[in-house]
Amino acid sequence: MLSAKVQLRLGNSAEGRRSLEQSIVEVERLRTRLIGDAGSRQDFFEDKSSPSKMMIDLMVAGADPAKAFSLSEQIKARTLLDVLNNSRLDISKALSSKEKESERTMRIEIASLNSQISNEKDASKLRVLQTDLDRKRIEFEDLQTGIYALHPELKIKRGEMKPITLDETSALMPDEKTAIAEYVVAEGKTFLFVVTKDAGKKVSLKVFTIAVKDKDLAKQVEDHRTKLASGDLDFQKTSRELYDLLLKPAQVQLTGKTNLIIVPDGPLWDLPFQALKNEKDRYLVEWAAVSYAPSLTALQEMSKKARLRRPDAGMELVAFGNPYIGKTTSDRIKQVFMSEKLEPLPESERLVNELGKMYGANRSKIYIGNQAREETAKTESPKYRIVQFATHGILNNVSPMYSHLVLSQNDKNPNEDGLLEAWEMKDLDLKADMVILSACDTARGRISNGEGVIGISWALFIAGTPTTVASQWKVESSSTTELMLEFHRQLLAGKGISKAEALRRAELKLMKMPQYKHPSYWAGFVIVGDGS
Repeated sequence: MLSAKVQLRLGNSAEGRRSLEQSIVEVERLRTRLIGDAGSRQDFFEDKSSPSKMMIDLMVAGADPAKAFSLSEQIKARTLLDVLNNSRLDISKALSSKEKESERTMRIEIASLNSQISNEKDASKLRVLQTDLDRKRIEFEDLQTGIYALHPELKIKRGEMKPITLDETSALMPDEKTAIAEYVVAEGKTFLFVVTKDAGKKVSLKVFTIAVKDKDLAKQVEDHRTKLASGDLDFQKTSRELYDLLLKPAQVQLTGKTNLIIVPDGPLWDLPFQALKNEKDRYLVEWAAVSYAPSLTALQEMSKKARLRRPDAGMELVAFGNPYIGKTTSDRIKQVFMSEKLEPLPESERLVNELGKMYGANRSKIYIGNQAREETAKTESPKYRIVQFATHGILNNVSPMYSHLVLSQNDKNPNEDGLLEAWEMKDLDLKADMVILSACDTARGRISNGEGVIGISWALFIAGTPTTVASQWKVESSSTTELMLEFHRQLLAGKGISKAEALRRAELKLMKMPQYKHPSYWAGFVIVGDGS
């Protein structure tokens, strides 16, 4: 990598390119030797995308946008695609009784430490317990990695991945009103690939180079997201600046498009594109439905797998709302996340009860209060087409796969602590067409080079659902209830209306209400995955 940079700076482009190619091949060679589950393997790619991004720069400069686009797809969502391409593995069938017992014991030990943390008042003892919990989690991850090492039959095959071709992207665009905007954020610039097709289904590709440093872009995005999340009235300027920077270069290609699929990269995963304003002072959502994808190749694969995994007829909706949060669970969370206030959620209870009426008792199942338990969510969620959670959501910035939804705890079940964590979600065998998370920060997590956002939505993709509706900040409860109810109304009433369009219409309805016109109320939720 260093050799490539030196050669390119010296003007030896051919030698620099060869060095980059060797680095890319080496990354791929190491990838095929990895062991462990998806949650651990994705760490490998955290710092391995730089050679590919430098190669994309050379390809764009050399007027070879098609190859640059292909390489962009090749470096995105690699771990996710490894899992999707090899279907789900039933690990338990391969384990010996001793290995099963070790795994079960360690899960109980983790739950026990969580309980001890909630009951411990002494600060010094609490620090020791928290250290023990962190160590036990690492041991659990090591145990799972060791299981993969001992059982070669569990190893996911990582052959050469063929990125989606330009012609194949046509299937992701239902008509000529759809456009795709895929970003690659490099150190000193950002690349925007725009894919469109005409009425004759001919696909076109344009690439734009945006002159912005990655650190400057990250700061602009976070400043804007923070303003929106906090309800700050001074957001108009940054909204327009980011639109001009990221979308205006492709204004010609985007004119007349009413559906936009965005493949973000790096800090752009935290940007609510739907709330950006154009030169006519119109939000993007006012003229286009928006959905997000980790990569087009992954989107294609997720949609393909979802068509093969359908729940039984009539099993439309299962919803969990306003779970009873006992003192043990509440204290445990407050010890780790001191600012979290786990107050009752009457609006969430109203939401799921209304959904039960919308879908009808024969097609839906509603769980509230004590019944909205973690183990119930694990057993019932795989049976339904739509899964709705209306609970507290906790973002763990340090360990995103421990971000979780808070549910009721069954004191008689030592294996469950009332916290449905992302690492547990990825092991669910979901057949759902969509999972909706009416909770705070559920679209966020650690932004990983190549993989996108590692957290709850990433885990749900692995679990089997092609679409997650999640939030980009701490959402307000009453506006969330109104938004979700209208979203479901649109889904039920609109024949041929896509999920992205249903969310767009719900957002527009809230935008027109005086009390909810600020984007903090309506722009917080996004569709990640298949928006059709």
